[in-house]
Order: sequence, then structure tokens, then C-alpha cells
Amino acid sequence: MTLTRNRTDGLTEHIISDEEVKNMVVSWILYGIEGIILTITNFPIVLVVLFFAKLRQQKEFVIMAALAFADGVAGFGYLVAAVGRLILVSKGTAFVLITRWQCFMTPWVLIWVWAQPAAVVMLVVISLDRMLAVSLPLRYYFFTARYAYYLVAVAYSVVIIPIIWWLINSYTTEPIAEVPSYCLVGHNFIPTDHPYFSKFLLIATAASVIMYIPVLLMLKITLAKNRVMENTVKYEKLKRATVTLGISSFCTFIFYIVPMIIVNLKLFENLNVFFLMLNLNAMVNIFIYIARFKEIRVGIKALVTCKFKVPWETVLYNINTNRVHPGLSPNTW
Repeated sequence: MTLTRNRTDGLTEHIISDEEVKNMVVSWILYGIEGIILTITNFPIVLVVLFFAKLRQQKEFVIMAALAFADGVAGFGYLVAAVGRLILVSKGTAFVLITRWQCFMTPWVLIWVWAQPAAVVMLVVISLDRMLAVSLPLRYYFFTARYAYYLVAVAYSVVIIPIIWWLINSYTTEPIAEVPSYCLVGHNFIPTDHPYFSKFLLIATAASVIMYIPVLLMLKITLAKNRVMENTVKYEKLKRATVTLGISSFCTFIFYIVPMIIVNLKLFENLNVFFLMLNLNAMVNIFIYIARFKEIRVGIKALVTCKFKVPWETVLYNINTNRVHPGLSPNTW
């Protein structure tokens, strides 16, 4: 248990050694750098889909952008937390005790409490979307981009429900100054709520990865049943998107689930490296997308060079599938 002392201004603070403060500051700076990387590797995906109507019309890009937005917001939260905590240290108030409600109201906690659950819910949405795409491919093709926007709206909204519950619990609990002002996620929750938050993140992420195993199996079956169409634009796009998001799902397992298990089981004395690893998947997604999707490569290049008139007809698939299924066109996916 950390010792406390009363300050001359009437506040109470934790007694922290200079060495501990130094270590904390270093870790916060590292998290701030990680936050910058998360932000600059995720928001370009959002901007590309936002700026170009051709990409906004494609369901998989809308859903990918929604995941990138949640990850980018979470990354921005790391940056805000680093700056905010360093300011508190400079003012000498980082270890002053505050109530859990006051901790909840800090900007970085408010950002994380929404962004982190939203990101893992989007992982589940991606797995569900791919499951639908490979199990009912022809019907899925006729879904418009509105379907993707509905999915994203539901995913973003559903996480608000537990947040309201946590806010009420934090606000109505007895206002005791018991957590430090630098506020980690967990300090804002009442003790019974935090385990639910942590388990939700882990279970939802694990579920998204497990769900992707039958998705890949169903993709193989679907392509085997439709060999005559496997080289058409629709089936090529189905295969490309599903395999790409499968690679991302595998990275989620390696860079999030494995280190999270290590952290929860406390398998090592120093867990800082594993805490930093938890965000690697959100960082590598952009490189996976750039490598696998020419549309993303071209869109990002257009944004960087400020050339917004992109000849998409030379980028997007141009195979006419009407000869096989007259009701399908390259713009229905």
C-alpha cells in the first residue's frame, strides 16, 4: 500500500520516491510517443475513406475506417494523457489524491472509456461482417454502403450503455479522495466495475479472433463452390478483403491477446513492454491495408500530394460480371 501525507494546502498525496517519479515520467513519454504513432497510422485511413466517394461506397472500407477511427481516438488519448500527466508533475500535483468521479472526468479517461471498447466491438463487427459475406456472398453483394454505416452506428452506440452505468456508479459512490491525479484507467471505476471493463476488452477481442477461424473455412468452401466466378471482381474482392482482415486478426492475437494474458497473469516482474505491445496491432493495420489494397495506397498518396482528382476507373477492378450474374455490377459491393 502506498504511503500518503498531508500537504500544507490541505490536500493529501501519495509519497513517491524520485526514482519512481522518474520511471513514471519515462513510461508516460513512451506512451505519448505511442499515442502519436497510433494517431498518424490510423487517421489517414479514416481521411482516405472520408474524402473519396468511391471508397465510401464500399462496405469493407467503411468498416475498416470505423475501426481505424476508434484506434486513432484511443491513440490520441495516450497523447493527451502523456501531456496532461507531465503538466501535473511539473505543477507538483500528479500524486494528489482525488475522487474516482474527478478521475473519470479527466480528458484522457473519457477518451479511453469510449474508444477502447468501441475498437474491440468493431473487431467483432468485422468478424460478423466477414462471416455474413462468405456465407451468403450473393445476397451480401446487394447490401449497400448504408448497411455498413448502420453497423458502425450500432457498434459506436452500444458501448455508450455500459459507460452510462459506470458514470452513474462513479458519481454516486461516496466522494473519497483515494486515487492519484495522474489517473490510470481503472482509477475512475468503482472497484467492482473495473474487472468487467478489462474482461470485456479481452473477451470481445478473443471472440473476434476465434470467430475468424470459421470465416476463413467458409471462404474456402464458398470459393470452391463457385469456381466459375472465382476470378470475377466480386469474388476477388471477397477473397482479398477477407484474407486481409484475417491477417489483421492474426496480428490482433499476437500483439494484443498474448501480451494481455501475460499482463493479467503477471508472468513477469516488469510488464511495461507488454503494456506497450497492446497497441502494436492498431499500428500495423495501416501497413497491412496499404500492402493489400491498391485503393488505400492510391488514396493516401493522393492525400499526401493534395491531388484529390483520382482516376478511380484505373484503380478499381474493371471486370464486367454481367455475363455471369446480370444483376451484379462492380459498384454493388
